[in-house]
This record gives sequence, structure tokens and C-alpha cells, in this order.
Amino acid sequence: MRVVAELEYVKGRRIGASQGQNSEVHLSHDPQIGGVVVVKELDKARIPDPTRYFAEAHAMFAAAHPNVVPIKYACQTPGVIALVMPYYPKGSLADKIADDPLSPCAAIRMGLDTLVGVRAIHSNGLLHLDIKPSNVLFDSANRALVADFGQSEVLGPGGVVTGLRMYDRAIPPECFLHGAAIVATDLYQVGLTLYRAVNGDRWFNSQQPSDLRSAVISGDFPDRNAFAPHVPSRLRTVIRQALDKDHTTRIPTATAFIDALTQIAVSIDWRQSTVGPGHVRWTGTPLGRAGLEVDLAPNGSRYDVTIHTVTSTARRAKQQAALWKSDMTNRKAYDHLNKVFRVLS
Repeated sequence: MRVVAELEYVKGRRIGASQGQNSEVHLSHDPQIGGVVVVKELDKARIPDPTRYFAEAHAMFAAAHPNVVPIKYACQTPGVIALVMPYYPKGSLADKIADDPLSPCAAIRMGLDTLVGVRAIHSNGLLHLDIKPSNVLFDSANRALVADFGQSEVLGPGGVVTGLRMYDRAIPPECFLHGAAIVATDLYQVGLTLYRAVNGDRWFNSQQPSDLRSAVISGDFPDRNAFAPHVPSRLRTVIRQALDKDHTTRIPTATAFIDALTQIAVSIDWRQSTVGPGHVRWTGTPLGRAGLEVDLAPNGSRYDVTIHTVTSTARRAKQQAALWKSDMTNRKAYDHLNKVFRVLS
């Protein structure tokens, strides 16, 4: 028995301006359930194949999992398809890293949550193909969830997807070279999301290759040797493995990626913040020791590095004082900071 029901929502302000050209996302009110929801409207006129109208809703429903944003319902008007989802007021990873990065521990937690969601997506025979900071949301418990299935595809014969529609700066080398995506494609995008999380998007956005395709294929974008100085070496290694330009030697599965992240031990969880123009501060929370602060501060056209602690033994104070350095260029200051964090951590 076919039932036709009436649904309505009151569309509010636009949020998270969509990367795509076919949709808009609005914070809305659903009078039927009496609460705030998020509505993604897809313009039918811009979807050439009518059979794809509800494809994103189908993919979201198929990938139901605690680390995947759920779909409440889908409906249509003469002009749009509407996908109705929960509202997450804690926002996206993009919001959190616009100015400063996540701490290593927070980035690892985010990566693990995201990978659990990706593993569920893959187990349902889907590729997400659009994993990036704006598509990682946080619930009230700060758990990360994978959102937006607008680019997702069902895995084809041999685990390959063709006919791709992807966000440019998240396109892996194999997609540029062969126009095809595999499981390793999603894992590359998770690795790139982690890279952005530990460095912050200011760091990532400063890398703007003139020829994106060539830079991605060669492995020059993003710069795998360029990390914020406080990022632990083991975390750098795992991110590089996920970003391997050769998909055959990349981390092969979401489970393997999860295993690699869980083996990373962080002795000091450094939190980076921008204090003022050119002035960056790292606040560390060591296990069993007093908190540490490392400052990179401008001194005219040069930079000074200083280290402070709440309480300190004479020996540790002497060690820290030996790491103070002044009157450096920006490049020399960051080279020195890499040494500072190796010694302190």
C-alpha cells in the first residue's frame, strides 16, 4: 500500500556554504518533531539523471553507524530534493582548525572516529569520496561523525569507481592519473584531513601549487616534510603512509589505519594558539609533570623562542634555558622549534 504523507520544515539561515554547485544547506525548524534540523536541498534542475535524485539519501541510510551522520528523512518539492539531518551545534573540523590546529591527542581521536565511520561505509560497499574537514562533524560528546554523501558511489567490479565528481584539493594521485577511485582513495582523504588537523588550515592553505594536478601526482602537494614543529614523529609517519602517492603502498584499509593510530604514544599533548601577529604559543600538558609553554615571538623582523614551566627542578630549568634562542629568521626559528619539541617531549 503506497502512502503519500505531508512533511514541512521552516527554512532558516544558510550554514556551511556547500562546496558543490547543486545544493544548499540550511538550519531549519521541523514543526512535526518540534526541533532544529539541518536541511540539504538539492536542485533537481542541476541533476541531469533523475534516478540519482535520492542517491545520497540511499547511501546515508545504507551506511547507518554511530560515526556517520544519520538521515532523518528525505522528501521532495517540484524543485528540490530535501535531505533532513540532525543539527550538530559543535560544528565541523573545518571550524576548529581554521586558525589553529588540534592538539595531537585530539587529532588522533578525531582520526580514529572518522576511520570507524569510514570502515562502516566501506563495509556497506560504498566509497565516500569527499572526506575533508567540513564533512567531519562533532556531536555533544565531541565524537567525530562523517557527513555529506553527495559524492559517494557504490563500489563497482573489482572495487573500482569511475565517473568521479570530487573536491579538487582532496583528489588523490590515482584519480588524476586513471580517473578511478578505490578504497585507498578514501584513506588518502582521511590522511589529508589528519594532515590539516595537526597543522591547521592556515598552514595547509599556504601551500597553493600553480599546477595542482602535477603537484599531487608527484607527491609535492601537500608537503609531506612540512609539519608544525610539535607534531610527534610517529604521527607524521602514519600521515605520510596514508598520503603515499602510490596507492599500492598506502595504508591499505581503515582497520590498518586505526591500528597505526592507536599505537602512537603522545607524552605531551601540545596545544598551539595564535597570540598575536607572528606570535605563536604552544601549551603542553605532560604526564606527571608541570605544564610547559613554548613561545615563538616576533622581535622586530626576527623571532625569539622561549620556554616556561609552572614549576621546575634546577636541572630542568637549566635544560629549558639552554633551548632559549633569539634573533632568528622565521625559517631558523622553526628549525630550532623542531629540536625544542624533540627534547621536551
